[in-house]
Amino acid sequence: MECYLKTWGRALNNRIQLMFYEELPGIQRLPFGTYIFSDLERLSPVQLNVAGAVWEQLAQVKPTPRVLNHPLRTLRRYELLSMLYKLRKNSFRVTRASDLHTNYRFPVFIRDENEHGGSLTGLLSGQDELSAAVEKLQEQGRKRDEMLIVEFCDTSDASGIYRKYSAFIIGKRIVPRHLIFSTKWVLKTADLGTEAMLREERSYLEANPDEAWAREIFELAKVEYGRIDYSLLDGRPQVWEVNTNPMVLMRPKDYERMHHPGQQLFANLIFPIFETINTQREGHKDIPISIPQQLTDELPGETWTRSVRRFGKHIRNKAWVQSNARILTRYWKTTTF
Repeated sequence: MECYLKTWGRALNNRIQLMFYEELPGIQRLPFGTYIFSDLERLSPVQLNVAGAVWEQLAQVKPTPRVLNHPLRTLRRYELLSMLYKLRKNSFRVTRASDLHTNYRFPVFIRDENEHGGSLTGLLSGQDELSAAVEKLQEQGRKRDEMLIVEFCDTSDASGIYRKYSAFIIGKRIVPRHLIFSTKWVLKTADLGTEAMLREERSYLEANPDEAWAREIFELAKVEYGRIDYSLLDGRPQVWEVNTNPMVLMRPKDYERMHHPGQQLFANLIFPIFETINTQREGHKDIPISIPQQLTDELPGETWTRSVRRFGKHIRNKAWVQSNARILTRYWKTTTF
């Protein structure tokens, strides 16, 4: 979001402010406005409870400010993918590495439950290979109950090309984000871009063909702001994840020139929707906030350096922004309050 507000969304700088979860324990009042709780998948249980306490206090005010993504109700990756498999909306199974089975449909791969770095392994072809990979990752410091074992779902076409579709939800609106192509099964950025592919992406952005399906998945996940990543298997969508703190847009120079028209089209689609979630605060009093002491006592501390850098960002926001919408996120590269 910070990158977006500095580039494509610069005109929203006076309406949207980033607010950090690290600030919550020291806040006694919040302005009336719109609040989006993001990055929920990377918060600890204590941090989620603190955010949940703030969400509830905001939601109890009359008239009620707009508050998106309940920290304690929004489904995390494991819960969502497990539900979709049980409902037969996804064809692949997900388990935690702490709950190893012997009847996986191989190949499988291992990924972090809460981060967004992609697969931690290549494709693993059997139980012995899987067990060895889990042990190796444990030796590197990863915890079994924070790793997911995912059955590989091959969505490549006859030419071996993979497609990843993405769509945003902002309040009630579904906005198609992009369609990217690759010969690799882990897709983070587009590494293919023929004229036919670019036309296919533009058609996806303009038609929004999976809007009704995406809305259903977001409702199941209880996500009101975020991005869904998916592909198609024999015409049926398969959900990879729902990210509550998605990259909106990178800097224009980070995209190859051939992809600029698609990025500009998305920027044109999403800008007015961000404007619609704005809540005017004129005439409304600030909202008192009180976090139970037992929760703040359980929060770990923050290093002096990170505290100073966060405080600097906080002062900058106060000085430059008189916003009506706030997006709560974790402080950059900070893992604790």
